[in-house]
Amino acid sequence: MTAMLLTGSPVGAQTGTVRVRVTDPTGAKVPRAIISVRGSHENIIRQEETDESGEIVLTGLPVGECVISVIKGGFLTVRRKVIIESAEEERVEVRLQLAPPLE
Repeated sequence: MTAMLLTGSPVGAQTGTVRVRVTDPTGAKVPRAIISVRGSHENIIRQEETDESGEIVLTGLPVGECVISVIKGGFLTVRRKVIIESAEEERVEVRLQLAPPLE
């Protein structure tokens, strides 16, 4: 049987790191935005929040293609396709757009 780590990756599997920085339309930092990472089979690998500086570093992500979603109240949800490579930190800059007002 293959041993699993808390991240759900088989022991010995290659993993990578993604640094996400979230800003609003003016370039201001967006704290506590929800960052969701989905793997190629649509399964959620990780879901966390940005810190007070609008950033988060996600380590231990499986190598390969994934989709990062950024959700924050009052803004449109953003989705980005990212290729994670081992031993490299992928950087993702997300500028959120204001959601239209409710009628």
